[in-house]
Amino acid sequence: SSGDTVTVPSGATFNVAGTLQEGGSALVTGKILQVIGATSNTTYDTSSTSQVETMTATITPTSTSNKVLVYFSVPMCEASNTSHLGEYFLIRDISGGASTDLLTGGQGSTLATVDAELARNDNSPCAMYLDSPSTTSATTYKVNIAVSNATMNVRWNRHNTAGAGTMFMVLQEVAG
Repeated sequence: SSGDTVTVPSGATFNVAGTLQEGGSALVTGKILQVIGATSNTTYDTSSTSQVETMTATITPTSTSNKVLVYFSVPMCEASNTSHLGEYFLIRDISGGASTDLLTGGQGSTLATVDAELARNDNSPCAMYLDSPSTTSATTYKVNIAVSNATMNVRWNRHNTAGAGTMFMVLQEVAG
């Protein structure tokens, strides 16, 4: 009956006949509820230590208990024969709220380095992050880039000899 507690001993099997519910709604977790994608062919040739916004995508979660899986890739290569350190930042902006650096709390995330020994080497690092935004408001994710030292120059979303690459971001709402 309603309000009863059922205890299942460790190692036992619990079979549900019907629908498992929480608060009158079916309890579903792990299901992909929506997918948002973004791509760009814009190139960046920068020595900026300040964050440069490359691409954004917006998703509106359907429940505060749901998560958002963020997956992105921004190709890069060095622009000269010196050691380069490229930094990626994943920023979340919730409509009406503050911005949050999800990877490091504001210090930058070094996901890729281009070394002088690998002169003009192309890199296409990818990153994945499972976020818990706890909102049903529009939520924008941004991939920002920077270099660790202003004397360095990195080409973003560009292969050394082949021109523009394609950067992408995919957002998936996951039932919580």
